[in-house]
Amino acid sequence: MARKLFLLGVVLAVTFSKVSAAVPPPAYFYDEVSRYLTVTYQDFNKVRIEIRTVGAPGEFSKWNADGDKKEKEIIFSRTPGEDEPRGTFYVAAGGDSHLTIKLKPKQSKDVKDEGVVGKYQHLTDAKRGQLAKKEFEAADKRLNELLKTLPKKWPAADKAVAVEIKTRWPSLRDRIAALNAGPIKTELTPKPPLGMAKKPEGAAEDKTPEQWLVLVAATGQQLGFANGTPDPKVKDGWVGDYDDGFGGSLSINKMQDGNLRIVLASARAGEETRSEINGYAKVTAAKDGGEEVALFTDNNPEIKEPSAHARAKLKLVGHYVTVDAENTARYSAKGWFNGVFRRQPPAVE
Repeated sequence: MARKLFLLGVVLAVTFSKVSAAVPPPAYFYDEVSRYLTVTYQDFNKVRIEIRTVGAPGEFSKWNADGDKKEKEIIFSRTPGEDEPRGTFYVAAGGDSHLTIKLKPKQSKDVKDEGVVGKYQHLTDAKRGQLAKKEFEAADKRLNELLKTLPKKWPAADKAVAVEIKTRWPSLRDRIAALNAGPIKTELTPKPPLGMAKKPEGAAEDKTPEQWLVLVAATGQQLGFANGTPDPKVKDGWVGDYDDGFGGSLSINKMQDGNLRIVLASARAGEETRSEINGYAKVTAAKDGGEEVALFTDNNPEIKEPSAHARAKLKLVGHYVTVDAENTARYSAKGWFNGVFRRQPPAVE
């Protein structure tokens, strides 16, 4: 009996292994206008679908669904949130070269298309990379143009911040890319034969489609932050709560002796990655109408070498504070505390 059970277990294990191994890789499609569809196959004929709809450069939305593959069709609907109904059901049919999505028959007359119905063509990895790179270049161009026009619309006290944002952006973009898609490295490609200036056919792209899309999303976030303006309710001066648009926050209170009590926080990959440094910063009086500067040093008794202490320079620029920190790796984990922080409106009680 024990031997039969053992053999049955072996058969089931082998069978399950075959089923798992048979799961095909993700398939990519697009409608040649603005919608990009990813089909991710799972065990037991389960399917995940994502439709990414592109708007203005740097702007996009995602629609997620799940369903089942049945012979040559995929039946699916939007993945609901907690206590939400399933919504409209769809049927996708086609093959490796294309997908056609229609509303599933015999549904209520009230059901509406959620921007899913249509014809989608297959996307190769090379084409995906080209389109994602083009999307990033358009978002990057839009950001550069915005940073040129921003100072014309902002109050005089805030104008210098546009330069700070532009100067810091390449480094910030690289940090975000490394955090979300791993370090982006340029692949070494073979030198072209003598007499040929073009890159050899089939040479590796410098970034994967996913890495380009991370840059698109990061640029979109920066567009949103840069295009925002301080709430008219915020007051002048240091005191307040600040945000840098990328998971960084800063809280400043003024003490009776004129020093600042600061809390710098970093939650770059979600609140579960939150880390912070806090303490007191001494304000240096502005000279000739220049910006006020506050200097912070974390006098950690466990660190014997004074030059190794975490420190930060905070500069008040209108309704913004720029932060330059050093020796903070022991506190920030995978995050960082540097940035351009905009003062937020007071909390509504």
